Amino acid sequence: MIAKRKLIVMRHAKAAWPPELADHARPLAPRGRVSAPAMARWLGGAMALPELVIVSDARRTRESSALVQEVLPGLTIAFDRRLYNANLDDLIEVLNEQGALHTLMLIAHNPGIHDLCETLADPQRSDTDALNRLRHRFPTAAIAEIEIGCDWRELHAGCGGLTRFTTPAMIGGVDED
Repeated sequence: MIAKRKLIVMRHAKAAWPPELADHARPLAPRGRVSAPAMARWLGGAMALPELVIVSDARRTRESSALVQEVLPGLTIAFDRRLYNANLDDLIEVLNEQGALHTLMLIAHNPGIHDLCETLADPQRSDTDALNRLRHRFPTAAIAEIEIGCDWRELHAGCGGLTRFTTPAMIGGVDED
């Protein structure tokens, strides 16, 4: 029997929209610089930390991961260009490559991560309130936790249960979009 895996998915923190920059080069907005470390503090107290954090190479995701790592300095971070604006199939492909890791985190973009979480989460095995919040929207800096009941190579629709979905507003005092 395969040991349960845990997938933690974070949307990058709120980004700015400077008109002179391409989307890939957009930095975090001031609000994002507050929400990313706040969510990292929550993450550090709420669940087991991931063995690996795979991050899109876009500037806003790199900056989000740096702020998370400042709060949780023991994290191992790897950047993967395939996560930039990845769709569901792209995200599954990256996850399929993770071998024996048990706890993994992605920091990436909507709508791909929203689709991933909704696809993997079996409603019968998920926390109903968390799933309803996730279905409503996946705001910036929000974190989803999914317990996966199969090997990374065998991911399929409904193979996991959404155990938590936490937004910056839920941990107090941090605005979200």
